[in-house]
Amino acid sequence: MATKKKKLLSAPNTIKYETFLDSLELIAIGIKACSCNLDRLGYMQFRQNTKRPVRILEEEAKVTSLKDNHFDAEIRFSIRLASESQATPDASLSVECIFEAHFHTGADPADRAHVEKFAQSELRFLLLPYARHFVTDMTARMAIGPIVLPIQTK
Repeated sequence: MATKKKKLLSAPNTIKYETFLDSLELIAIGIKACSCNLDRLGYMQFRQNTKRPVRILEEEAKVTSLKDNHFDAEIRFSIRLASESQATPDASLSVECIFEAHFHTGADPADRAHVEKFAQSELRFLLLPYARHFVTDMTARMAIGPIVLPIQTK
């Protein structure tokens, strides 16, 4: 049986990343953009034909600005529903939101590799609760029953 190779970080790289994380100061979190779409008749038909809809959450993280001692990063969250038997999402409902965060990095200049790694991994733990609240609130306001995202999605 073949073993899967693991990529190990060297101790100096790990220590540098930990130092970077320790230096982070969260300054602001806010919604950057949002959109909702509901085809009520199509959604009601989908729900009649689907006993247990599957929530499909897509995430796309990126660094939007990087300066010497601060950076901005964002994640686009998109939610759609599908039936268990189909992989393609139903087009009757979609909710999308983009949340961004602004961080200061202390006295040392921010390393692009560390900022990118942070945006692709840890940032989701800060922004996912905002996306969960947004999706639940917006779907409740659509009068279709709130859609609740799970606490862990990966």
